[in-house]
Amino acid sequence: MKRDVDDFLFEASRRLAASPLDHEQALAAVARLAIPRFADACTVHMLQPDRSIAQVVVVFEDAERTELARGIDRQMPPTFDAPRGPGRVIRTGMAEVSSDVWTDGVSPDRTDQATVLGLRSYVCAPISAEGVVAGALTFFHTHSGRQFRADDLPVAEELGRRAGHALEGARRFERERSAREGLMRLSALTAALAKPSLPIDAVARITIEGGRRVLGAKSGTFHLYRDDGSCVLVAHEGDEDATARRIALLAATPIISANDSVRRRETSWVEDDSQLGTGPGVVAPLVADDDPLGAVTFGFDSGRRFDETDRAFVEILALHASHALARANLLERERRYHERVKVLADAGELLSGTLDYDTTLENVARLAVPTLADFCFFDLIEEDGTTRRLVGSRESASVLAELHHLERDYALNTPLEPSVNPLWSRKTGFHPNVDDAWMQRVSPDSTYLALLRKLRLSSLITAPLVSARERLGSLTVCYGDSGRRHTQSDIALVEELARRAAVALKNARLYRLSQEATRRAEEAARQAEDASRLKDEFLATVSHELRTPLSAILGWATLLRGPRADTAFVGKGLEVIERNARSQQRLIEDILDVARIVTGKLRIDTGPVDLVALSSDVLESVRPTAYAKDIELVFESSQSPCRLAGDSVRLRQVLWNLLSNAVKFTPSGGKVWLEIEQSGDRIVLRVRDTGRGIERNFLPHVFERFRQADSSTTREHGGLGLGLSIVRHLTEMHGGSVDAKSGGPDAGATFTVTLPVRPFSAPIARPTARDTFEAPPSSPFGPRHQRLEGLRVVVVEDEVDSRDLIALLLASEGAVVQTTAAAEQAVDVVREFAPDVVLSDIGMPGQDGYWLAGELRRLFPHVPAIALTAYSAREDIARAITAGFDHHVAKPVDPEQLVHALTTCGKRPSEARPDLKSAASHDHLLEELDRDIA
Repeated sequence: MKRDVDDFLFEASRRLAASPLDHEQALAAVARLAIPRFADACTVHMLQPDRSIAQVVVVFEDAERTELARGIDRQMPPTFDAPRGPGRVIRTGMAEVSSDVWTDGVSPDRTDQATVLGLRSYVCAPISAEGVVAGALTFFHTHSGRQFRADDLPVAEELGRRAGHALEGARRFERERSAREGLMRLSALTAALAKPSLPIDAVARITIEGGRRVLGAKSGTFHLYRDDGSCVLVAHEGDEDATARRIALLAATPIISANDSVRRRETSWVEDDSQLGTGPGVVAPLVADDDPLGAVTFGFDSGRRFDETDRAFVEILALHASHALARANLLERERRYHERVKVLADAGELLSGTLDYDTTLENVARLAVPTLADFCFFDLIEEDGTTRRLVGSRESASVLAELHHLERDYALNTPLEPSVNPLWSRKTGFHPNVDDAWMQRVSPDSTYLALLRKLRLSSLITAPLVSARERLGSLTVCYGDSGRRHTQSDIALVEELARRAAVALKNARLYRLSQEATRRAEEAARQAEDASRLKDEFLATVSHELRTPLSAILGWATLLRGPRADTAFVGKGLEVIERNARSQQRLIEDILDVARIVTGKLRIDTGPVDLVALSSDVLESVRPTAYAKDIELVFESSQSPCRLAGDSVRLRQVLWNLLSNAVKFTPSGGKVWLEIEQSGDRIVLRVRDTGRGIERNFLPHVFERFRQADSSTTREHGGLGLGLSIVRHLTEMHGGSVDAKSGGPDAGATFTVTLPVRPFSAPIARPTARDTFEAPPSSPFGPRHQRLEGLRVVVVEDEVDSRDLIALLLASEGAVVQTTAAAEQAVDVVREFAPDVVLSDIGMPGQDGYWLAGELRRLFPHVPAIALTAYSAREDIARAITAGFDHHVAKPVDPEQLVHALTTCGKRPSEARPDLKSAASHDHLLEELDRDIA
């Protein structure tokens, strides 16, 4: 019997030794060896790391019951706390035997198993390896009727011991094999990390991938340590949920914090994950020359225990990763240094290569992106002091729309925060770690905050653009999607780039201003050239228009001296001379009106005006000319008056110019309409004709001074080209507007004047005396009595012809005339002659007429004085009255007006003359003069 047992144990040992690497296979061979020599069935259970018990071998004589036993054990595995069986043996390390399971008592949870499998007796021995119970070896008797007894325990225990030795050998071999493989992997890993030119992201990737492969980690992360004490994630791999939880944990939990490990320079190991809920993990600091560089972490499934091999591997991996990271940091700093040098070199080339403002901005953006930013923008201070935001560039176009929104709607017209926008502080703003709280603090509204979040802004530097102490704006460089962050070393580069950019922008702005000044100068020169040309054309036209009537006057004057000077011939000649003289007078008045308009001296006297009555009167004055050309005049207006506040004389001038133009440019047999209508608070006056029309390209210039559609020497119609310009200015002075429309040549023209009914605030000249006296009409050729008989008049005129003409005219009316050529002599003449009236010119050599008026008021206050002068502007009339003259008569002299003025003054009692030194008396005199004139 003992020999059989020895042979059985020898054979079991041989089979255990035959499979040194797969102890489960060896145990299965021993179980098959025991059947049926030692038992009817055999099972092997092994203790798991979580203290559960797993069946690894089950052998019955027939395959059916083997599968049945395996299924039952999966459904109801033995427990570590069981009172009998493998659980108890593993827990206590003591073998047990049961000769009759039903007599000894079966565990309640094993009754069904014993019944189904036919179990009758068993013996169970522990399997110990390296002093620790690792499992249990159980033998059963079923249908054979045999029973295990106490003397079977030594055999079972010996088999357990020998199985334990085999397990120890297998584990030792596995550790050695793993160590060799780990060493090979570690060697390959360290060789990969030892490459001299690895960038930071490659160091992170190699460290995480190699560490996960060797350690069997579920996830891994790689962090960089920043100067501000924070750790930033640069790479991660593995289970996304586990990685996300671990990343969050690293920021919030000091037990496994990357920051904490880096500061303590110690690796943190967590095997008990009950307090964390993220599984076991390890955080290894990356330190070189006692400088913290970062940290690497690995996460594992529950139940992971770290042995010395794991710990040694992590320490060695962290050491080599630290050295690799230090070299990568040096390479990165060197790369960034070369980038900075290149940026500055390129800045010198690009910024000096153009003087165009927009191109300069684009070049600055090209320099900043991607070396210093993912995108950048400018806040520019314009010449008028306003600010404008301009997006410079972006490496990725994914949020280009948001950047344009930032440019369009959020120019920084007010400083959100001095450190954010240096437009006002002139200090560089440095924000290496932009978070949501910072975005909320600087955002003026929720829309702006949403934009910043979409841009995923992570870091920014804002530098002022200052050149020669002049603020030009600011340059802001930003990191977004890339996740990069600015460092202290970036500040100097951004400031230098901003300084160079400011100089370039200043030069570009000066160049732009010089170009604009050049363009303005060229435009001014062109306009001056046009004005000079127009002036020359105008002077030529003036010369022509003045010489034409002058030729008629001189010609008829010569003819009247000839032998044919009969009464009819003389009458016709005088009529031609008078008509041409009045034509010259109108030309001169138009020129003077334009001069007053240019100098701003043209004034209007407002009063109630009925445009319907005024238009009828003007229409009648134009009718003879229209009748001569067989042109039909049509007047259309409302029955009720169209009243407004205006100057009747100037409005008459507007109407006369428009109507006379229409008649002049309408051929014989044509038609001219004058329409007046009131619409609300506006009166619309419209002059239409069927004339030659206006060229489309000339319409915009039709109201300009000196402009004529045809200014050639072969033109059909005369004129100076001033009438419509005067119309426009007089209309605008009344608060109205005028426009012209025409369908083109031979399509007629329509001029529309719109005037406000309400009063307006145009200045009103004082005094309100009219420019000239309007004497009652009388024919110069009819019989008349001497209206100035006995009136003593002193005439002061330096021009001989004019003086003789006036003396002759007054003498023909019965006046007693004394003449003098100088104002100084006139005082003595007045004293000796004792005149009733003094008639004096204004512009004379020596002392002028104003001086004489003052002397007359001082020496002879009761002698009336009349100014007879070519100075006929309203300001000239006011000055004459203020100087002491009683009336003003404009040259060229109208005999009827002059006689009427003299009779008016001659009728005034001398004792009734007011004191002109009193302002109130002066105003009263002006009112009297107005009444006399009316």
